[in-house]
This record gives sequence, C-alpha cells and structure tokens, in this order.
Amino acid sequence: MGDLALIQPPRARHAAITAASALGAVAIGVGLTLFLGGRSQTAGLVAAVLVAGSIVSFLPCLLRVGEGASVWGLLILGASMFRAFLTLGLGLGFALEGESKPFWVGLLAGLGVLLVVETGAAVAQIARMERELSGRASAPVQEPRAS
Repeated sequence: MGDLALIQPPRARHAAITAASALGAVAIGVGLTLFLGGRSQTAGLVAAVLVAGSIVSFLPCLLRVGEGASVWGLLILGASMFRAFLTLGLGLGFALEGESKPFWVGLLAGLGVLLVVETGAAVAQIARMERELSGRASAPVQEPRAS
C-alpha cells in the first residue's frame, strides 16, 4: 500500500463525475416526486436536500489526507456515508405531512443515483490506479548506457 502514495488520485475526474451525478440525481429525484403527485414545494425540498448531500461528495476532491492514493477509497466511502446520513437527516427535518410518499421516493431515488454512480466511478478509478501501479512495478528497469 506504500506504493499507492506515489500515485495521485484523479481529483478533477472525480469532481466532474460527482457534478454530473448530482445533476442526474436532482433531475430524477424531482421528476419522480412530481410524477408521484408531489407539489412543486415538495420537489424543491427534494432538490435542496439532494444538492446539500451532493456537496459532501466533493470532499475527496478537496481534502488532501495522507499521501497520494493510499486513502482515496476511504475518503470516498466516508463522504458517501456522511452524505447518506446528512441527506436522510435533512429529509426527516423537511418531510411534509400529506406528501410523504412523493418526498421520500424522490429523495431515495436521487440518493440511489448518487450512490451507484459514485461507487462505480470510485471502483473504476481505483482499478485504474492499481493498473498504473502494477505497470510501474512490472516495467523493466533500464540501465544507463555507457558512452
């Protein structure tokens, strides 16, 4: 695991994927809320809660904990867990009487999109870093030529 410190995690790529998944999550969450008969106020609350939760997903891009990629996966896992608890906690605070089903279905659908996209992206990025690391380890060492 010490060699992973030599590889820098793809922070910019992760930020772009996070932004795209956040937009998709909000669109699906709001769309599903409205489809199930929720009012625009309910859809707005779903959007606000999902945006607040999505901001947490950017933490691995901003934090420089440890060296290189050695803790990258743990940062993503921690941000994902924090996002889920924050979003569900905010949801409990904002849940509207009478529109509970559209609110929760929309919110959970958006959270599901974030989870699936973020997890898939993290696995792909970590696998790419591992391949890069194994490529470095298997590359033959070239000795300098005598002139």
